[in-house]
This record gives sequence, C-alpha cells and structure tokens, in this order.
Amino acid sequence: MIYEKKGRKKIEDMSARELSQIMKYLGGIYRRAKKRVDLCDRQSGGRMDQYDRQLIYLIDRTLQDCSRQNSMILRRTYFENSDEGWYAEFLSASAFYRLKKEAAVEFLNCLDY
Repeated sequence: MIYEKKGRKKIEDMSARELSQIMKYLGGIYRRAKKRVDLCDRQSGGRMDQYDRQLIYLIDRTLQDCSRQNSMILRRTYFENSDEGWYAEFLSASAFYRLKKEAAVEFLNCLDY
C-alpha cells in the first residue's frame, strides 16, 4: 500500500490541496490517453496505444469501485471537461469541497489495492 511505505504520508492525512494536485494530474493523463486512443482507433495501434487503453481501463475500473456519488464527483471534476461550478445545482460549496476530498481519498485507496 502507498501509505505504509516508509517516509510517505497516509492518504487520509493528505491536505485537500495535495489530493487535488494528484487528482488533477491523473485527470490530465487520463484525458490525453483518451484523446490518443480516439485518434489511434483510425490507425493500427502500437505499444503506446496499449498503454493508453490500460490506463483508461484502470481509472474507469477504479471509478466503478468507488461509491456512485464519489465516482460522479471525480468524473465531473477531474476526468471530464465539465464547467467549474457544475455542482452548484446539487450542493453547497462547502459540502462539495468536503465530498471532493472524501472522494479523492476513496479513489486513491481503491487505486492502491
């Protein structure tokens, strides 16, 4: 597990900012991989195409392992190109930020197993 290794912080102890940075990074590589796979579907796939498909599968599968609410929050916030204030119809800002942190912790813990 990530958080059991010496010198690493527990996922649960990370700040909201640290979690957001990790999730933004994962979201960026996920969107780039999706774009490359979409472009490569018209051509013969190479090794990079296989890695992109594996990454997409890993993230999609991990999102499926998360609760429905957390999966939706993470998809709309990090993995899709959604408007920044998409949550305003459903949640207050404070509730959204609290749930976003909980969702990131759940995702990273699921990804770690």
